[in-house]
Amino acid sequence: ALEATKAKDAVSYFETQWTPTPDATAGFLDDGEKLLVVADGKDLLAKAKKELAGHDCQDAGDKLPADLSAYTKVVSVAAEGSKPIDVLHAGLLLLQQINEAETKPEVWFVLRGTAALDVKDLKGSGVPLHAGLWGITRCMRLEHPDVTVGCVDVGTGAKDAAEIFKRLAAVKTQQDEATESEILLGGSERQQHAARLVEVSQKLAAVPPELELSKDSTYVVSGGMGGLVLLFGKWMAENGAANIALLSRSGKAPSDSTAMYEALSGMPGVKVTAAKCDAGSEDSVLACFKDLRKAAKIAGVIHAAGVLEDRMIVDLEREHLELVAGAKIDGTLNLQECTKHLKLDVFALFSSVAAMLGNVGQANYIAVNSFMDSFAAQRRADRKSVV
Repeated sequence: ALEATKAKDAVSYFETQWTPTPDATAGFLDDGEKLLVVADGKDLLAKAKKELAGHDCQDAGDKLPADLSAYTKVVSVAAEGSKPIDVLHAGLLLLQQINEAETKPEVWFVLRGTAALDVKDLKGSGVPLHAGLWGITRCMRLEHPDVTVGCVDVGTGAKDAAEIFKRLAAVKTQQDEATESEILLGGSERQQHAARLVEVSQKLAAVPPELELSKDSTYVVSGGMGGLVLLFGKWMAENGAANIALLSRSGKAPSDSTAMYEALSGMPGVKVTAAKCDAGSEDSVLACFKDLRKAAKIAGVIHAAGVLEDRMIVDLEREHLELVAGAKIDGTLNLQECTKHLKLDVFALFSSVAAMLGNVGQANYIAVNSFMDSFAAQRRADRKSVV
């Protein structure tokens, strides 16, 4: 009935919203629960052992015990300053070991400050280093539905093990006889919420597109010179941009995009610069932006770079994560670093709907896009331009 009311060519929009779960049951640390806590680093491990007497703890660098039948949950807690790629690799290795185990306890990843009820709650929280784990767990549930795996974000401000595990003890994982696999402790009372996909087409339809770009500034688009990048280059030109820099590792348009590139370059009053630059390399981005600023100030960035290296989770290795993360995560951080002191008209990150839903065989790609989604929320909380 709903579909029948929509126009034939209508576009629907959805977003993740957090819904209270007051009727949830099955406390995370109820009697009878036996946890194996996998802590990243000696300091966090020592504090975990102190706070969780009666449960077992081990370093994230150690292999899991061969027999996991004594445990109801394996709980992974990454260190506060761990690099995103290290967090993802440690999470991947843990999931691969669980998949091989004869007895498969529940697996939970504890996150901090990767999501919020109100984006303002993320102000000053810094880069969401653990956020890619939302994506990798979504894929794990699709590829291995026999494994219960989830994420709990205990909110901002949980800087030490005592506070982390205090908040974790309040979590309840069951509702309507199903496991809530994505949980956020949000708001001033740290009330438990669960992720829900909600249609917001009407809300977005009411937002007028307002964008007027400067003819005196340069707008940068990363991601090569294929059809998608050139399409957005054209869009920027139509909205007033007169100087457009297209970043690619080769600095050249591929043969199948030559016509589109020439059409963009031939637009009246538009100067297109084809710049050789690897967005995943900090040195390359710094040098490229230094050259671009000689011609005009930089007033906008569209980060559309991306690489696919599809593998099932059981076949993923660190190199497959690094290749995909280089373009997305490193590229995002490098572009922010080079523009952090600039007032931008637009800072746009290309993510994917798959980051919200998961997809079989794309855990690495979906993990890095999940990071970008959380990164955008954090940037918005700090009142910086982002979409």
